[in-house]
Amino acid sequence: WKCENQFLKDYDYLMIIDDDSWFKKKIEFDLFNKLDNFPIVTAVSGIYRDKNLSRTRENLLKFIKKYVEKENIDVKNQSLKNILKLEDDNALTDLTFSIGNLDLFDLRVFKSEKYQKYIQSVNNFGGQYKHRWGDIEITNIFVHLYYERGIYSYNLSDQIYSPQYPGIEP
Repeated sequence: WKCENQFLKDYDYLMIIDDDSWFKKKIEFDLFNKLDNFPIVTAVSGIYRDKNLSRTRENLLKFIKKYVEKENIDVKNQSLKNILKLEDDNALTDLTFSIGNLDLFDLRVFKSEKYQKYIQSVNNFGGQYKHRWGDIEITNIFVHLYYERGIYSYNLSDQIYSPQYPGIEP
């Protein structure tokens, strides 16, 4: 996930809306408002403990530990700091992630040298290719490394927004 796309280079913000998002009511406020203070803003975030998550986070904890040590990073997010003391990839399920269906990004953060170095390390490790890490894990871990409060969640209620098609049970 790089911001080298010629179309994106002139923009400071990016909004991603997944095709299974369902807006039940008009959103009456500016979703972009919080991006001046947070690298990622999301409709909904949470701690997800699905047993299948470990399949898309294989060796992620190992990578993060090596990266933090190599780059001498003072991890800002306390939850991630605590998780890094453990040896189990499943511990990452205790970290808050955006759900990825409606996310907004401050591209200035993701165009930074710090992020470029991070994403190059992810690519060199084979995170997305060999270990199936998703963009949510990669971007969310980055902001957890460098920001105490890297993700702002509107936690939109089910009356306004649902990250699924109508009629499908979670």
